[in-house]
Amino acid sequence: MQKRGIYLGLVAALLLLLTSYSLLFGVPKKYVPMVVYQPDGTKIECFASGDEFHNWLHDADGYTIVQHPKTGYYVYAVKENGKLVASDLVVGKVKPTATKGLEPFINITREEYIAKRKSKRVNTHYSSLNPAKGANGIAPLRAKDTKEATVMNNIVIFIRFADDNPGDEPIDYYQNIYNGASMSVTDYYNSVSYGKFTISTTFYPTTSNSYVVWYQDSQNRNYYRPYNATTNPIGYDPDDDNYSSNKSQTYREHTLLKNAINSVSSQIPTSINLDINNDEYVDVVSFIIAGTNDSWNDLLWPHQWSLWSQNASINGKQVGDYTLQLQFFGSSRIDLGTLCHEMFHAVGAPDLYHYDDNLNRAPVGVWDIMEGTKDEPQNMGAYMKYLYGGWIDNIPVINQTGTYTLNPLSTSAANNSFIIPSPATHTEYFLVEYRKREAYDASLPNDGMLVYRINSKLEGMGNADGPPDEVYVYRPNGSLTLNGTISSATFNADYGRTTMNDQTNPRSFLSDGSNGGINITNVTSAGSTISFNATIDFSPWIVLKNDRGYGSAIGNGATTLTVATRFSASDMANHVGKYIKKVDFFLRGNDNGQRLTSGEMVKIWEGGTIGNPGTLVYSQSASAEVKVDEWTTHNVTTPVEIKADKEYWVGYTATASGGYPFATDRGPMVPDKGGWYTTNGTQWNQLAQSNLDYNFLIRAIVSDKTTDVPVNSAEGNAISFYPNPVEDDGYIKFVNNQNSINANIEVINMLGQVIISQSISNLTAGENVMPVNLSALSKGIYIIKISTINQSSLQVISTKTIKFNKK
Repeated sequence: MQKRGIYLGLVAALLLLLTSYSLLFGVPKKYVPMVVYQPDGTKIECFASGDEFHNWLHDADGYTIVQHPKTGYYVYAVKENGKLVASDLVVGKVKPTATKGLEPFINITREEYIAKRKSKRVNTHYSSLNPAKGANGIAPLRAKDTKEATVMNNIVIFIRFADDNPGDEPIDYYQNIYNGASMSVTDYYNSVSYGKFTISTTFYPTTSNSYVVWYQDSQNRNYYRPYNATTNPIGYDPDDDNYSSNKSQTYREHTLLKNAINSVSSQIPTSINLDINNDEYVDVVSFIIAGTNDSWNDLLWPHQWSLWSQNASINGKQVGDYTLQLQFFGSSRIDLGTLCHEMFHAVGAPDLYHYDDNLNRAPVGVWDIMEGTKDEPQNMGAYMKYLYGGWIDNIPVINQTGTYTLNPLSTSAANNSFIIPSPATHTEYFLVEYRKREAYDASLPNDGMLVYRINSKLEGMGNADGPPDEVYVYRPNGSLTLNGTISSATFNADYGRTTMNDQTNPRSFLSDGSNGGINITNVTSAGSTISFNATIDFSPWIVLKNDRGYGSAIGNGATTLTVATRFSASDMANHVGKYIKKVDFFLRGNDNGQRLTSGEMVKIWEGGTIGNPGTLVYSQSASAEVKVDEWTTHNVTTPVEIKADKEYWVGYTATASGGYPFATDRGPMVPDKGGWYTTNGTQWNQLAQSNLDYNFLIRAIVSDKTTDVPVNSAEGNAISFYPNPVEDDGYIKFVNNQNSINANIEVINMLGQVIISQSISNLTAGENVMPVNLSALSKGIYIIKISTINQSSLQVISTKTIKFNKK
């Protein structure tokens, strides 16, 4: 199962050249009031919905409106051969609800939407990109990792087009919404970071009076709208992906912004620190365009991106990350929620809403600003503050049964969240936090404790490509296929919601639908604090790591590298007598220049010190197990016992003929621990010595000697089946360790009779997910049996079974 993400290649001292990707971010909107005009002057009142990748016009009943490519009239859209096309039904002249052939809520295909998203991904970042730059064209400001309060300086540049006349626009509105003492960007980030981070904004072109001064572009607004043969012959070509073509959207947007920067750069004082994380890039620039948004137009829609195709600098620093806003969105002024959402992107956070999900499943909904952005913004969750903001230093892990108390996330920097491990897997865990309607959480639906599922295999990737999701909030009636009631997600004795386990609603299902095994009881009423009981009646896996999720990668063309992460004797002191039983690691694949060859070896060293890993105590081939572009879990065939006063290095050897296969996080490096590498096996170096402030993605998984993976594990070491219970269509997931084998799948009733039998040939090594249709089965309990068979000898390699319930 391949995980999709946007990556950045980086090179160390021995490493040669540089590449990156950049991804455009934005805010999803629904039913924004819009006014458009027909070529004959007829006024059409309608709505716009969508995000920065794709937005569209529609009426109040959801009937899609497009501009006819020949006549320029706004007409209703229809589907022809699966494609969205313009009809001859002119908006305002027909009643769509009474017109045969018109359907509401039709839109472009999923494939077309994905193609539009891909057009925002580039692999030619500006050539002088500094190695400290983070993934997605975004420099994570938390990489500064200072314990002192950090102030990011935001540069706002006002732009109007040649034919725009915005009139007198008071500067006070922008001063207040950006820098005001309350309900501002400054106040929001000071509040949600517990005083550790804030944003100060200055405005350009400078003004000597109380009104905005606009940089005036040489082009009319229509130049930045899509081409139409009748109404806009000067528009850009939305299908032109060549960033150097003056007909492409990218060229026009980036040239507009470069010219605006060049016009005001001399006005920006050199005393302002524009690069707080010292990556040679301006931390963030915000552009505000006069007028309102368009639809069917990704340029004139709020978004965040990187100025990767142009050379534009301020005080010697290249402009990279920027946000683009509109003076008005529909009939409303720019709102604080959108500004704060986009700014968290600049800090390094991903979106938590699905970019493409026709089932409309909200992973976190209103409970995080990175999905359900409100005009008056709410907090991001504790996990987001920890991983992406760096404003929570540590989230404690519950490893024994007891009663635990939470402070409100909105106002307390301490004891506001806990991690609860799952007995079924080491790659997913639960996180609880207390949300109370106060401060910037005042407009939330209710008070109480939220329970999240965190997928550590997706750290750093967000939910855009989900499901599966990095972050998911449990809610009543939620499942793999049903959204449930996200607004009622809180646990609170006053609401009668005090318990969560594998049988409750919601149940603690993992990303594949299998049981997660959580056991929470006795959630109290929501007061100044909230308490709960957690039962830990199992020996949890312990994940030792120095990274904070995927963000980057290194390489140097043809090379063999051994890379490792170091766990000191003090790191291991609480685990003496346990065993390193698994090693997780991340390698990039063979796309975009990566050329990973065979020969990967997992290695563990014992008894080392800084710069010397000690004695190699484990070395095992992992070539058949490697899953590129996602985490690989290697089961240590001879578990390594952790001894007193010994440190352990865990890593791998891999060979590549090119590209950037050695995955790292976004930093900052854990000093002397997270980023060791060698080319000859004797001289070990640190990435930080080459100004690469990252950690390799390598994790040691520790447990008791007797701990085994549960049969219904989400890790794929055995067989799992989901959803369970199932109605018609289910999925069987299992892992095999050999290439070119056959499998026989049998569904057996409780009398031992084989009801369904299916053969599959030529399976490859790794995780396999097989669909099975069970609509012909009656209700009851059944067993699925998978036998893997050697193709040549026809001998059975393994047999695995699991029970499921047919609804």
